[in-house]
Amino acid sequence: MLIRDLDARTVVETHKHDDEHIGIVTRGSVAMVISGEQRILTVGDTYVVPPGASHGTRVLEQAAQVVDVSRVPRERGEAC
Repeated sequence: MLIRDLDARTVVETHKHDDEHIGIVTRGSVAMVISGEQRILTVGDTYVVPPGASHGTRVLEQAAQVVDVSRVPRERGEAC
């Protein structure tokens, strides 16, 4: 789990990960693009970034906070 505090108008360029990411906006609002589809997310909104999906974020007028959780795939039988 990662808590990201982002300044107003911060841009996180488009990138990809091999693992799935799930998150929630806990302060402010962001414009998030996932696989080419843009959504405006505000406090309480959640998102899911599938493995390998391109995604990026732009913080809107005020600072924002996002809680992001990723699950790194493990081999069968491996401890969490």
